[in-house]
Amino acid sequence: MVRYEVTTDVPEPTQLITRLPHYLPSLRTILAGWPRSYNMASFDDNRDTLAAELFSMKPQATRTIDRTPSKEGLRQKCIKLERLRKQELARCTELHNLEDKTNICTHRPYKNLNPNELRALHKLSTCTDIVIREADKGGNVVIMDRTDYIAEIDRQLNDTQAYSALKGNPLPDITSRIEMKLTAWKNLCLLTDSEYKYLYTETPRAPCIYILPKVHKPGGFPPGRPIISGIGSPTEHISEYIDSFLQPLVHNLPSYIQDTRDLLCQLEDIEWTEDCMFICLDVSSLYTSIPLEKGLEMLQLTLSSRDATLYEHTQMLLDLTRLVLENNVFLHDGRWFRQCQGVAMGATFSPSYANLYMGQFEKNHLWSNCPTHITEHILYWGRYIDDFLGIWTGNITDLNQLIEHLNKNDFNLVFTHKVDTTQIEFLDLLLYITNNTIMSRLYRKPTACNSILHAQSAHPLTQIRAIPYGEMVRIRRNCTDTDVFRQELKNLTERFQARDYTNKLISAASKRISNKNQHTLLLKKPKEPGRTIWLHLMTTGTP
Repeated sequence: MVRYEVTTDVPEPTQLITRLPHYLPSLRTILAGWPRSYNMASFDDNRDTLAAELFSMKPQATRTIDRTPSKEGLRQKCIKLERLRKQELARCTELHNLEDKTNICTHRPYKNLNPNELRALHKLSTCTDIVIREADKGGNVVIMDRTDYIAEIDRQLNDTQAYSALKGNPLPDITSRIEMKLTAWKNLCLLTDSEYKYLYTETPRAPCIYILPKVHKPGGFPPGRPIISGIGSPTEHISEYIDSFLQPLVHNLPSYIQDTRDLLCQLEDIEWTEDCMFICLDVSSLYTSIPLEKGLEMLQLTLSSRDATLYEHTQMLLDLTRLVLENNVFLHDGRWFRQCQGVAMGATFSPSYANLYMGQFEKNHLWSNCPTHITEHILYWGRYIDDFLGIWTGNITDLNQLIEHLNKNDFNLVFTHKVDTTQIEFLDLLLYITNNTIMSRLYRKPTACNSILHAQSAHPLTQIRAIPYGEMVRIRRNCTDTDVFRQELKNLTERFQARDYTNKLISAASKRISNKNQHTLLLKKPKEPGRTIWLHLMTTGTP
């Protein structure tokens, strides 16, 4: 997959790579690598470029550092400094002065990378002929030859139905159109001044495309899942605004599965009989398969179910959605492209938009137009975005008719399926049958690695200490059988030990989970009357 030698006469490069993608070096580790010569005026002029991403697997917008930040704020913003040009790295030495002035005292005063590992980090970050990405699934870190990586993106962009090349930079024109649209809706009193200021990005950043390699797929160089990083793009905030209205509608869909816990709750009351079988369906490339006009038509049908007094607001949401979909542009290898069909992976409203599209598909194509003698055999039907789980009580002939009917649609959807009478994988669960009862256990893909955050990472200690118990709650919730849980707990303990977690911390978490069972963990905790509810605000600005 890659022709770059990551190993040397010392094992540090390989050890370092195994800690990716979420391992953070301590502040003192980073500062130790830079000389103390600096220019204060130069630092102040260039402070906006100092916090480049270090271990992020996704292209990110550059963050800012205040000249006199708080201790915690400085630590958070300075832990990722590596992807800077050489002249920018020299200016990072100013952080030594800030450290002295603010008397920084972090919970990681020691260096959590040794000199060889730090040199390996510098070598990897400055190497231009490789690309390091997190795998699409399984948590693996994939090192790819840049030529192969670019070729895979080019292969996908050659699909003229989904993408088209542009002649120049479209951002000025897009920004102008967005300003005109937002102004029109503000003049109709459908947007407040504060909403207008939030939605309009005067100086947008160019979106870019990257791929997450699907290493679980067989074959040679793995295909990639395309993600468009729209941080700072002209439509980023508009996408968030649209999603705030679509999400509540998604939760009301009959087949909606929120997460693993929700699925297990839905399956608790299912009575399995001898003629039942599992069926799992998957939509091929859902996000890039949704036609523009068909998607907007289905969204209009969904929004029209709201109160009639929201008609003008519905028209505004449809107009803004069209604006986002028609201006889904991005930069790749110095060239501009537009996504002509579907919705961008990475856009905030994409999951909600795709969910509602699939909801209309189920309503119009499955429950309305499918023959009754087929649908009456569906004992259970649930969906997590583009993954369907069903329990079928009919014969295999009728089931094949159902699958054939689903594939004959005008929604541009193509389904793959898997059928099994005894067990099936769905989300992070392996569902199986014991004594006519649906049981579950944790499922890990064969390509999954030990992706637990390393205990020496410069994350807050409270976060590190909470991880063992959180993971044990997950496997206790996923495992119906106690013996299966104990085996999974043993495997999990070994993975924690491999990540330098202390036996004391692991044992304490094991003791806490020992008196729990799956049923109690599936129950939602009732809200306490009069209890204070804290709302968390995340912002890209600094306090």
